[in-house]
Amino acid sequence: MKLYEPAEFHVINPTKKTRVGNPVGYKVVPAGTAASLLDLEDPPQKRGAFTNNQIWVTPYNKSEEWAGGLFVYQSKGEDTLATWSERDRPIENKDIVLWYTLGFHHVPC
Repeated sequence: MKLYEPAEFHVINPTKKTRVGNPVGYKVVPAGTAASLLDLEDPPQKRGAFTNNQIWVTPYNKSEEWAGGLFVYQSKGEDTLATWSERDRPIENKDIVLWYTLGFHHVPC
């Protein structure tokens, strides 16, 4: 999902049904977005590339735990959520991780 095109996102399990026959799932309605002010090629933005989109979905992988990489300040962006997403792995009928980026620019005192 893009920051400038708000929408809602439905995640369902088509193999499981509720008592009334609807697929089991949930809906994410993004709010409170804030785009990064950094250029996409800036090193901090490469490490924090998860802020490029508000919602990301990846198949579950135990080694993919931190959106900014395991060692954020030492990373060049090679072990981040954006890199994992570029692998374009299938997510249908898989255990998934839905990553939600809540955006803000600063914390006022």
